[in-house]
Amino acid sequence: MIRCRRCGLLPFFLFCIQVTNAQDNHYWHVQPDGHASMLGASVTANIDDNTAIYYNPGALGNIKETRLGFNANVYFLDVYFIENGAGEGINLSANVLDALPLLFSGSIQFKKAQNLTLSYLYMSRNKSRVRLEASTNYAVDFFENGTASEQYFASFTLDKELREEWIGIGFGFSLGKHLSIGFSPIVTVYNNNYLEVTDISLFSNLSQASSLLISQYDLRESRIAAIGVLLNVGATIKLEQNEIGISLTTPRVSLSSLSRSSSNRNRTVFNNIPGEEVN
Repeated sequence: MIRCRRCGLLPFFLFCIQVTNAQDNHYWHVQPDGHASMLGASVTANIDDNTAIYYNPGALGNIKETRLGFNANVYFLDVYFIENGAGEGINLSANVLDALPLLFSGSIQFKKAQNLTLSYLYMSRNKSRVRLEASTNYAVDFFENGTASEQYFASFTLDKELREEWIGIGFGFSLGKHLSIGFSPIVTVYNNNYLEVTDISLFSNLSQASSLLISQYDLRESRIAAIGVLLNVGATIKLEQNEIGISLTTPRVSLSSLSRSSSNRNRTVFNNIPGEEVN
């Protein structure tokens, strides 16, 4: 049985309203801006702050002053419980406290080029980490001589971490009272780390000084660091009573020459019992 619960620590005033995706998952379900979170990211037409570099860079042309902004989501608590996850009667559990996403952005208005707005962005778009641990030890009759004179120890660790950061600049151009266009090239940095460790040992307790009979250590590790680029273009049209916004994000293009991946497997077996094989 696997249970996962997420508990918001701050947004009780929101009456547990769940954010929905108003644009067919065009953006991640957790938004970097409070205004966009309340509207389900349906802000392509009426965004009027620095986050336009992310939602619709076409709206940057409507910003007529230099700004600096910092946005962060509320903290959340992930509770994981996997019954018998490491074997019969050995449960896996983890508690993860985190806050996402985080966005730092700003815009610069030029006096000599008032139709141009320059913007910059750093965003922690995705971040998650799960670390599950379990351990057990008990007496066992390994040699089946009627006495549980051996001691069995085992531990298991699973650590998975995912991070994705976006860094970009945006350019907005005001083409009159009603029309604004813009674009924002963005560099994405993706990291995925995986670690799994199993450690098993069997000791003899026949004498006061315990001796190691069997041990097995198994480590599996992989790391992925991928760098890519994407382009976000958009436009906004302001009418007398309505606003129209159009935004297009290109697929992410991976820069293979700058990306790295590695994997490692380390398995050590010790056997001090003649005639006994360890798998």
